[in-house]
Amino acid sequence: PISLGYYSFASCDKLNNVTISSNITFDKYVFTDCAGITNINILDDVETIGYGAFCMCEGLSSITIPEGVTNIGNYAFSGCTGVEEVNFNAINCNDFERVNSVFSRIGQKTKGVVVNIGENVRSLPNYLFDPYHIDIPYYTPNIKIVNFEEGSVCERVGANAFGYCTGIISITIPEGVKGGFSSCAKLVRVIKASNSNGFTLSNPGFEIKNSEEEFVNDLDIVGDYLVYTVYTDDTKTTIKNKYLMGFAGEGKEVVDDIPSDITDIYQYAFAYNTIIKSVTIPSAIKAIPAGVFCKCTNLNEVIFKDSINSIGAYAFYRSGIKTFVIPEGVTNIGERAFYGIGLKSMTMPASVVNIGGAAFDNGPTLKEGLYYLGTNEQWQSITIGYTNTNLTNATRYHIYFEGDVVKVMDKDGVAVAEGESTYSVDYSTNGEGKTVAALTFHNNSDYKVELVKD
Repeated sequence: PISLGYYSFASCDKLNNVTISSNITFDKYVFTDCAGITNINILDDVETIGYGAFCMCEGLSSITIPEGVTNIGNYAFSGCTGVEEVNFNAINCNDFERVNSVFSRIGQKTKGVVVNIGENVRSLPNYLFDPYHIDIPYYTPNIKIVNFEEGSVCERVGANAFGYCTGIISITIPEGVKGGFSSCAKLVRVIKASNSNGFTLSNPGFEIKNSEEEFVNDLDIVGDYLVYTVYTDDTKTTIKNKYLMGFAGEGKEVVDDIPSDITDIYQYAFAYNTIIKSVTIPSAIKAIPAGVFCKCTNLNEVIFKDSINSIGAYAFYRSGIKTFVIPEGVTNIGERAFYGIGLKSMTMPASVVNIGGAAFDNGPTLKEGLYYLGTNEQWQSITIGYTNTNLTNATRYHIYFEGDVVKVMDKDGVAVAEGESTYSVDYSTNGEGKTVAALTFHNNSDYKVELVKD
């Protein structure tokens, strides 16, 4: 037997092809961070894949687990962000630990991972793809589709095998399978065999049919977007909702053509896209859902065509946003909505009444100012969750109309004088005849704030 020691080939960028046989034993992280590896061939006689074996091998596009594998070490494929396909063929693989990162973050730099379950697999291990961690969005595998191969003999989907795989859209279920998919927030389509009565879903709002032909609602590619159309009945004459489920614009930096008839953006629709820089939200969309721009690291601008009512949990988590204007009408900001980003300044309307825990934790310094369009009394009435000291300690300006004149106060209730060193204000009238105050804050690179008198 050949024994590969701790970090034997770690960070060997010129290594591109690896074949593993049963006469090789692993220590930890043998091929970790080998960005050049594009192909791994694990032979059928292999029973164990070592701890962290291919961790951070971002050049991998496909992973095949052969039938003979019974044990996969923690972090074995963690951080393989270029993966587009996983073929899981292990017939009798042992259950994973509840806290594991075997497949965490796979596919996060792709349009999504297709998981194919081999026809001879009888049982899927507990927690197979579950990114169990307090920082779930960071570790979540970007899985979109799960297929059980034709003739599948699978009888069991282990506990939380796909738990918190929030991006899964479609699943094909074989006959006789038992188990379920929990916390798959984006799942809209399940095709199951007629006698798969032991199969359960944790989300009751989605279509479960026995064949593709039976579906009432449509899941289609429209331009660069995956769109799920929900009808009021099976005649398909009246559309109830149109959901933007995903984005497939190759190399597209500016997203300004979302179809105007889209009524909702679904959770994590743009998540993990590292190309987009600007997104325009159509007026029909009234909520920013959970995780929608999670880890969009180059995103620096979001343009709203109209008011919205909420910003979901993890919405801009670890994105590239540096400055942000929360639209008028937003009442709720979900937990960790702006977590882990370099947010320097923000304008917040007085409509906000609740801010979730850690919404502004671990990154958002707001060092250039928080511009609050309301009084100190209104600010004090906001329910602010745990770990938001970056927000509460920020330099805060209260901006509001008092009669026909704009007042600017600091968070201690002291008036801020108008002038070149602080701010200047211009008044105008909009198309509705309302007074508009346009303020320019010179201590923040000419930061613009607009306030409309009710």
